[in-house]
Amino acid sequence: MTMQTNREIKAFCPDFDPVRQLLAKHGASFVESRDQVDYYYNLADAPEGNPRRRLKIRIDKEAPQVIYYEEGQESGGRTSSFRIWGLNGHETKEMLDAVLGVRAVVNKQREIWTKDNVVFNLDEVESLGQILEVEIRLDDGFEVEAQLREYQELFGPYLGDEIDGSNEDLVDLLI
Repeated sequence: MTMQTNREIKAFCPDFDPVRQLLAKHGASFVESRDQVDYYYNLADAPEGNPRRRLKIRIDKEAPQVIYYEEGQESGGRTSSFRIWGLNGHETKEMLDAVLGVRAVVNKQREIWTKDNVVFNLDEVESLGQILEVEIRLDDGFEVEAQLREYQELFGPYLGDEIDGSNEDLVDLLI
């Protein structure tokens, strides 16, 4: 399996209501709401100049998943490359807990919307608050950088501080 890549916007969002209105007005479709728990694992730091690496297990109403990704911040957004594997049973989680240790646990309620190659996540993250995440998948036929700028302009007036990194980093600061 090859790595998939997204360009992303991630920022605090004090009020999801205007964002929902904009999503509906611009043709996005509501998919579902779900509770998620992400367990982030300790990984050795990547060599200087390389993207930040992360490994997590996500548990929600779907089958649990192991997600590995590399991310970097660049001009106006971040880029994440990732792979996802299905997880059968809890043995893999127990093994990773024992071998790597859990660095952070992120509990959230996620509201998911989609349009074309874009997923919009409206997250209520325990102890952090509301976060909007726009994930623009690098797919043929789409001008991803133009989409990134469009969504930055569209949602910008409704966003708070931009988040550089992951919820893992924010939760880790609270520990």
